[in-house]
Amino acid sequence: MRSVSALSLVLAFGACAFGQPSSNLAIKVSHSGNFLQGQTNAFYLIRVSNPGHSQSRGSVLVTDNAQSALKITLLSGEGWFCSSASCWRDDALPAGQAYPAIMALGTVGATAPSRFTYTATVTRDSNWNGTAEDVTAIDAHGYPIAWGYNYDGESSVPAGLTNGVAVAAGEEHSLALKSDGTVAAWGYNGLGETNVPAGLKNVVAIAAGYYHSLALKSDGTVVAWGYNYEGETNVPAGLTNVVAIAAGGYHSLALKSDGTVVAWGYNYDGETNVPAGLTNGVAVAAGAQHSLALRSDGTVVAWGYNYDGETSVPAGLTSVVAIAAGGYHSLALKSGGTVVAWGSDWDGETNVPAGLTNVMAVAAGDYHSLALKSDGTVVAWGADWYGQTHLPAGLANVFAIAGGYGNSLVLASSASNLIATTITTTGCESFEVGGTTYYCGVLFDWTKGSSHTIATTTPQYQSWGLGGQTVQAATYTFTSWSDGGALSHTIQANTPGKTYTANFTAQYLLLTAVSPAGGGSISPPTGWHNPNAVVTVTAIPATGYTFTGWSGACAGTGACQVTMWNPQIVTANFAPAP
Repeated sequence: MRSVSALSLVLAFGACAFGQPSSNLAIKVSHSGNFLQGQTNAFYLIRVSNPGHSQSRGSVLVTDNAQSALKITLLSGEGWFCSSASCWRDDALPAGQAYPAIMALGTVGATAPSRFTYTATVTRDSNWNGTAEDVTAIDAHGYPIAWGYNYDGESSVPAGLTNGVAVAAGEEHSLALKSDGTVAAWGYNGLGETNVPAGLKNVVAIAAGYYHSLALKSDGTVVAWGYNYEGETNVPAGLTNVVAIAAGGYHSLALKSDGTVVAWGYNYDGETNVPAGLTNGVAVAAGAQHSLALRSDGTVVAWGYNYDGETSVPAGLTSVVAIAAGGYHSLALKSGGTVVAWGSDWDGETNVPAGLTNVMAVAAGDYHSLALKSDGTVVAWGADWYGQTHLPAGLANVFAIAGGYGNSLVLASSASNLIATTITTTGCESFEVGGTTYYCGVLFDWTKGSSHTIATTTPQYQSWGLGGQTVQAATYTFTSWSDGGALSHTIQANTPGKTYTANFTAQYLLLTAVSPAGGGSISPPTGWHNPNAVVTVTAIPATGYTFTGWSGACAGTGACQVTMWNPQIVTANFAPAP
């Protein structure tokens, strides 16, 4: 089942006590994605606002009207006094403002129906009422499905993961929020980004940056782990009442219940300089070096890096209901189900497909974009170096989407009958599948029993800048496929999770030189060497010259030994003898 968060809003009209006019209150209920039967971390956000032109006064009561299909276990909100079924406050609300959001945390019944309507009401001075209804789709399962870049296992979904309610994709790692409030993580872990903190539970939202991860707990606090060189996991002390989070390249964002935004981490381009006076926020998104906030009036605020126009919000853009930030581009979903994109278009990531409508969610990878339609299908555009925009055949019943550096990740209510197959290489060399060139490692979701031709080329070269010139300084020679197949051969998709690896041996160029020409000689001459080989280099001055020292990979006048961990250059310097 797919979820379109439908909202029915009824406003009360009249005058307050003592005959003085007072603005009427509006109430709105929202949630994200679909819920699962038995889920313990389902939540709604209830927002009460004053859309009028004058201050609203009097006692305000918000009542939760949950049904047996979903039991609300906790109501909480900054400045609200809450019981098990209602929250109240009596402070005035200025025109155009909103009270801090109320989080309604609930447990979904194990036999809950596929469609559920959650209702909340607002009462002012026991007389003036507004009602909001949020229609929610409820499924039995949430199956993560991934495709695209898989060199570090970021698209290899852990076996048995069937209860996902949200997904997030980082540079080379992936996250899934489970229906029991715990987090699953997989992929690259060189900086601890998949080391989910022990005992982490009661999580209601997740976000993945380049190399760090965030989790929002039901008590409104944030937990962070992974890379922290820029302070991106240093959650500000005392940060509470958070209702949404976002992770950028090396920075983090938190949306508080009062509609303000808190940011921390890398700030070289101003991505954590939240604009002064930013209020009434209802969503946040973070790109590589820029940040976005969606306001309750349907407008978008952007700040940070803008070399590619990613923070240049199109003039007149309104009626926005969701936002996403990619590497260097931005997306906005309008209330009519259309998508607006701006910023970098190096790989077509802002070229929204003509005629795209009925969209209910958007997501952005580094250089590609995704849209989830109301019929549970996905549309993708932009970079396809790793097959990230090549949708698996028959992909359907999707209710959540995420985009990473070179992969795409979704949640579907039905299990995929496709065979996940990874084609990879030992050193990120190129290979072909069906005549299309890819690099490093790519996960494909193929129909069971289907045949596919895999191939590579040999030798392959990589250019490096050495000594002020660009040269082919690394060579990779094919040795074998892991299945013993020929350089080009056909495979069948029969075994889920199978990997085919093209094995290569590498050699790196040691570029040796003398200065000035004729001042002497250097040994060995320029040539190829195995990775990590230790090469002893010697200098012999010509008659009438003296050796003055090394430059490049060695320094000083002593012995020169070069470790070939990558292409290297070393120069023997000479000068006329005194």
